[in-house]
Amino acid sequence: MPTLILIPTVLEAKLLFPKPVTGQVRMALCGFSLAIAGTRAAELLSREKYERVLLLGIAGSLDVDAAPIGSAHSFSSVRVDGLGCGEGARFEDARALKMPLFTGEDGADKEPLFDELALAGPGAAALLSVASAAGSPEEALRRRRRHPTVIAEDMEAFAVAFACARAGVPLHVVRGISNIAGERDKDEWRVKPALEAAKSTALGLLGLER
Repeated sequence: MPTLILIPTVLEAKLLFPKPVTGQVRMALCGFSLAIAGTRAAELLSREKYERVLLLGIAGSLDVDAAPIGSAHSFSSVRVDGLGCGEGARFEDARALKMPLFTGEDGADKEPLFDELALAGPGAAALLSVASAAGSPEEALRRRRRHPTVIAEDMEAFAVAFACARAGVPLHVVRGISNIAGERDKDEWRVKPALEAAKSTALGLLGLER
């Protein structure tokens, strides 16, 4: 069975793979944001059987020591931020509300889903998926304090991970660090080096030729 490579945006896809991919690899855009990426991943997984899925793109660093700009990382877990009630100091997540995001087919799952899903790894790095990218260093810091184990934020992985889990397909997530989370000046971003590092890491991980 082939490998499915999902890329959020056209810009990322063009920089990562300027030529069409061939062989036992399929490449598709999954779109930008949790809702779109999760729906798109589920759609693609319903059409064809895949051995594995790779989500590939850029991310913002929440820990510049562990995830410096220009580095690339394969993640072993993904958390989600912002799903719950309220905002700022009044925010309560699904666990605090005692309202699981999903409790299984019959509503009686012994391990209901709250805010974290496992990925295929390898390594121990944790990623944070958000509905809206951090708009300031202060906002990024608050997220890091809520999720002290994460090193970077993206906007797709948690939803894609849920779609893959439901389909029984392992998901690898590789992200190149293009910026510090909360930095909105695009002149400070390093998208091309981040994607080059991510592509090299991903292809090595999957045993594919560059």
